Amino acid sequence: MITQEGLEKIAAMIAGLQSPFIAIGDGNGEKFRKAVGAVITSGPVVRFRTSLSLSEGNGDHTYLALFSDAASGAGTGVKIGQVDQLFNKGQTQVLNVECKITVQGV
Repeated sequence: MITQEGLEKIAAMIAGLQSPFIAIGDGNGEKFRKAVGAVITSGPVVRFRTSLSLSEGNGDHTYLALFSDAASGAGTGVKIGQVDQLFNKGQTQVLNVECKITVQGV
């Protein structure tokens, strides 16, 4: 069994991912990506957050993905995970997006 301290150590290692980016897209592929602006660790939970301004990522989307070792160009880096979720962002909205990873023992 992994201890609570072990879970928190693993979360801290995840929080140290190099060059994290959050990407959004649809069935036709990635539409927009942005560097993570904040990484917040709380116990075994790691949150990767960024904010999309009025002109960023507008349109209909079907997924949100987290990449590490990435750059601003689509298709770069290693996909850590993806959440399939229908959402829309309009040009009159600022949208905060977050990828949350919870480390737990099995």
